[in-house]
Amino acid sequence: MQTEPPKTNHLQPGMQLSGGKYTIEKKIGEGGFSITYRAMQSGLNRAVCIKEYFPAGHSMRDTAHYTVYPQGIDDALFEKYRQAFRKEAETLASLQHPSIVEVIDIFDENNTSYMVMPFVEGRTLQQMVEQQGPLPYPEAVNYIAQVADAVAYIHQRHILHRDIKPDNVIITAEYRAILIDFGSAREFVNDKTQAHTSILTHGYAPTEQYSTTSRKGSYTDIYAIGATLYFVLTGTVPMDAAARMSEEMPDPRSVNPAIPDEANRTIIKAMQMKAIDRHQTVEEFMDDLRNIRPSQAATATTSDTAVPSRQVAAANPVTSVTDNKQSKAGLYIVLGIVAVAIVVALILALGGRTTAVDSHTETIASPAEQAPTPTDDSYNLDSQKLTDEDLRYMSKHELRLLRNEIFARHGYIFKSRDLQEHFNSKSWYHPITTSTYDVHLNSIEQYNINLIKQYE
Repeated sequence: MQTEPPKTNHLQPGMQLSGGKYTIEKKIGEGGFSITYRAMQSGLNRAVCIKEYFPAGHSMRDTAHYTVYPQGIDDALFEKYRQAFRKEAETLASLQHPSIVEVIDIFDENNTSYMVMPFVEGRTLQQMVEQQGPLPYPEAVNYIAQVADAVAYIHQRHILHRDIKPDNVIITAEYRAILIDFGSAREFVNDKTQAHTSILTHGYAPTEQYSTTSRKGSYTDIYAIGATLYFVLTGTVPMDAAARMSEEMPDPRSVNPAIPDEANRTIIKAMQMKAIDRHQTVEEFMDDLRNIRPSQAATATTSDTAVPSRQVAAANPVTSVTDNKQSKAGLYIVLGIVAVAIVVALILALGGRTTAVDSHTETIASPAEQAPTPTDDSYNLDSQKLTDEDLRYMSKHELRLLRNEIFARHGYIFKSRDLQEHFNSKSWYHPITTSTYDVHLNSIEQYNINLIKQYE
């Protein structure tokens, strides 16, 4: 009686590929587009890593012959992505760098494609920190410098890695750092808008990776390098970029006081929410870290949606602790008065008609000045796109409230006391969640957030 092959999606130990050149030993990983195996290469008798194109959820395997077929997508789309997988393998095969795992073979079989790499023995940075806690600063910087050098190398060839994280850096017994898993890598033209597939790891991906069409460049990988260093030095996964749109991320040194000033400063700079505020090249990042060309001091809380400390000072001048902050607060107050005067003039000029500007100014009045009503809406922020005219004359404080109103209308509960008190006064506000993962923004809401950010 013939034994049926096991019903599984991955190749079984002992199976041979490429005419017996490689023998599968075990599956070692599985991602969104591929399955990874450890195998032995005959003749050379060396361990290799084989990555098989196998889109999760869109592939099935003929268990009798191990042939891969598309499932839930048409043949043309499956083939399109298979060819992209091959092209990516060919690109990586052209890379020669001591800190990048090389592709040594590419072949087609079982109606799919494979890329072969040397098997790298060692532990990932993720495993090292989980097993022994935050790494000593000199050791951490040694590894990050090697990774940074590898990333600079691929950036010179117009390639983004897009998934740099502690799990994708292997440290060998010789203390070499090897950057692996280029499964998210894409060729790029620096700072151009491109429709890249949205692949990301929460905590290590900047905001532009949450959109398939946003601008991406060297600064995208630099954010991930900074986030990786944050984890290695603190043992804590950085706050997710989506959460940072409404919450403040602790700076590294507040988590681990032993972190040197230059490391704290460099990580904060690399992880700025706005791409333009980060280091623009890996060389800038390393020069900052080595104190060769230090960047200006920044705060980890400065984000596109979380309120920078200077804006808080403007909204609450009595809390300022320096004359400089008080002077800035006074400036913002003057600007706010000017904005209100302009609004009043517009109202009079238009004969008292309700406009987008005057309806919004009602939403930023203090609870004592404005009694909430059932129709106390500023804009239909989920269905109406804001315009430049709506935002042009708004103060920083007004912009901050308008931006956070988008989250509030999804029931988000704020950690910032003044924001929470403000939205508690709104009749439409129903607090239900403290997690940004429960806040699902539609395309118009995301558009409005991005437009508001341009004016802050």
